[in-house]
Amino acid sequence: GYLVWQRFVAWERAGRRELVVAAVFAVILADLLVYPSQNETPTGLFRLAFAGQSFRLTEMTLVLALLARLVVRGGPKRLTAIGLAWVAFATWYALAGVFGAFAGFPVEDILFQAKAILYLGGGVALLAGVDPSRLATRQALGAWFVGLGAYVLVAFPLTLSETHLRLSLPGLKGVSLLSIGADASSVLVVLGVIGLVVEGCRRKQWALIGLAALPMVLSVFSASQRAAMIGLAVSLVLLVVIALGPTWRRRLRTPPTTVFLALVALAAVAVTIALVDIRKGERLPVAAAYEEAFEATGKQQSADLRVLLWRQADELFAERPLLGHGLGVPLEVRVPQTDKVIDTGFHNIGYDIVTRSGLVGLGLFALAVGLSIREGLLAWRRHADGRVAALAVACGIGACSLLAKGMFEDVLEKHRLATLTGMLLGVMVVAGRAVRERRDADEDVDVDVERSPVLPARAEVPAWS
Repeated sequence: GYLVWQRFVAWERAGRRELVVAAVFAVILADLLVYPSQNETPTGLFRLAFAGQSFRLTEMTLVLALLARLVVRGGPKRLTAIGLAWVAFATWYALAGVFGAFAGFPVEDILFQAKAILYLGGGVALLAGVDPSRLATRQALGAWFVGLGAYVLVAFPLTLSETHLRLSLPGLKGVSLLSIGADASSVLVVLGVIGLVVEGCRRKQWALIGLAALPMVLSVFSASQRAAMIGLAVSLVLLVVIALGPTWRRRLRTPPTTVFLALVALAAVAVTIALVDIRKGERLPVAAAYEEAFEATGKQQSADLRVLLWRQADELFAERPLLGHGLGVPLEVRVPQTDKVIDTGFHNIGYDIVTRSGLVGLGLFALAVGLSIREGLLAWRRHADGRVAALAVACGIGACSLLAKGMFEDVLEKHRLATLTGMLLGVMVVAGRAVRERRDADEDVDVDVERSPVLPARAEVPAWS
């Protein structure tokens, strides 16, 4: 931990904040690839247990990064409207923790749910002051991206066939390699969209980036989770909406028609393979994954359980709609046809926030997210660097995809997804702020020119000389 801290401090002093961001992202990605489910992460390098609480490597790395920023650069010099919105949400959510403590709710539950402040707010704060142009360079999206695409290409069929490579190393017990979990597939979709959009605006495109992005986008079908597939659907819909806009033709060298033809070709290939397999009496693995996600008996029971959870959330909301019940509010729902009791979140980010912090907390969260997305759209339309503009809008699509997944999953309690969501929102914020700073600088120059004295074109010589 001390060595990591020293490295973060050195990068901060050298003005290389993007390397700190890359380190936090690398930890998130590694965690997703070696442990498909965070609930099955054993005690070791990626999870430490202390005083009844679990401390994840992602959390500790993020805290060290933020502390290094604070020690080297100090606190924020001024708060923008977006900064105030995120501070207001974090403060109110923390007060909800105090309300929960006074209500006598379990302290461990309060602390566990309060970590959402670190994940979302810390993810946004981590990107503060980072030069967005350094996040969209060839080095930032290069060899590692191609390597990840190759890994997914190998892991995709193995995951479908439920063939996993189990390893147990010192500090890394129960590692599952070449296995793509539901959370990992959601993140891979986000990365695939970012790679495709950013690469599409380069003058000299690197075809390997596009090829590596395709298995990432399709990896969602290996997880057989409905929420992950819904996130993919949201990403594709938003991608089509962006492609129909006038900015796409100005920014990207890939015509919108090409995007539509690629999607049609992909669908045609899938249908052809399905028809061939049906004639042979076989089933397409992707179709089997779809059926497992939406039509399996276990999934139907899961859907019924969510209905029960949301009904209880409605009852809790009706009791205290404005302020909520506080963090750690008890939740117990019996699984139909079993004796198992569920005491986790509501599997809906809206219900989670509104039952804990009321309409005030939900409104502050929506305001902070909305302002962040607005900055991303501003960068998409106005940023001088097309790569940064593409990165901003792609991160916006990725954040919306993860938030859509959060309508059916406890994303606030998933440290990897929640932190990445905050980081995606942070990219949009810094990209939009760069546009505003450039515009303010141009206005200052115009004002200085207007106020400068107007000199004659040439000096006039007096007649008496």
